[in-house]
Amino acid sequence: MRADYPLYIVALVCFIIAGYGYAYPFAEWTANMLLVLTLAILGVVFAVVGYILTPKEPRVTPTKPSAPSTYEPPPPTEMPKREEPVPEPTPTPEPSPIERTEGMPPPEPSPETQPETAPEKKPPTRRRKKKTE
Repeated sequence: MRADYPLYIVALVCFIIAGYGYAYPFAEWTANMLLVLTLAILGVVFAVVGYILTPKEPRVTPTKPSAPSTYEPPPPTEMPKREEPVPEPTPTPEPSPIERTEGMPPPEPSPETQPETAPEKKPPTRRRKKKTE
């Protein structure tokens, strides 16, 4: 339950009793006015506290409308369709006239594709002699 409603009710009761005491004095004038002022002040305090405890709704600040845009997108243009080149079919290798049989040794590679078997020799490195003075 919201806490501000009971505080408003208590403030209203304080104002009613203060008004009744002011209209129909039941004691000396000083004591009566002291009671009326006390109840009126209490009524104001309860009303202010009730107002402070009222749940506030979030305020949405309206945004200023922006200036209208002068930019207009260009009209869509149709681009000519490009035909994609059709890849040429890869030729299938023809079977060689001489087929390898199980009993024959494998063919020797041609000399053009044969790697060199001799390792390259590096020339000897020369070292300088230290000068002795």
